[in-house]
Amino acid sequence: MRNKREELVLTSVLVVFMLVLSTSFMYAVENEVQPEAFSSIPSTLWWGVATLTTVGYGDIYPATPLGKKKKTTIICPHCKKEIVQH
Repeated sequence: MRNKREELVLTSVLVVFMLVLSTSFMYAVENEVQPEAFSSIPSTLWWGVATLTTVGYGDIYPATPLGKKKKTTIICPHCKKEIVQH
């Protein structure tokens, strides 16, 4: 039981780390084009959480080619395969 708890904690920390890293990248890419939508890293973090846990609200979406590519591809930390979102 303890071993599984450690795995769950490690996985949760990795997910949070990847979410913060990914949304910080999206903020850097999209802020100049859409300063009202991606106004800060915390607001971009909210977008990232909504996008990963649901189908998103559709109110905020990337406009730059690099942002569109990034939003569709996430690398799984365990198997190093791409997880593609549509």
